[in-house]
Amino acid sequence: MLDPGAWRRLERLVREERIDVIHTHDLDTHVVATAVRRRLHTPVVMTRNVLVDQTDTWRRLLRSRLVFPVARLGSDQVVAVAESVSRAFARKALLPRGRIPTIPTGIELG
Repeated sequence: MLDPGAWRRLERLVREERIDVIHTHDLDTHVVATAVRRRLHTPVVMTRNVLVDQTDTWRRLLRSRLVFPVARLGSDQVVAVAESVSRAFARKALLPRGRIPTIPTGIELG
């Protein structure tokens, strides 16, 4: 998460490949993408896949709490994979419920 080399590598990749949107799935990549977003003005979309983060160690507990302000301040869009994830994340991140659309990852069978 705090690797400045990762920020430089992503920034170079975004410039060279002319990437239009950065899509993240976890806190570490989201922090790096947010740094690049601020420098290059490239939109960042965070997908939230889990309802509850692991908190069994102090590092995981810290990460589980950091994800909300990082999403609120460093995302152009947050997407959830389920309605329950969307509702819970909006509440905890202090985001309007309408700002977190749901895009299910599965398909309906039958």
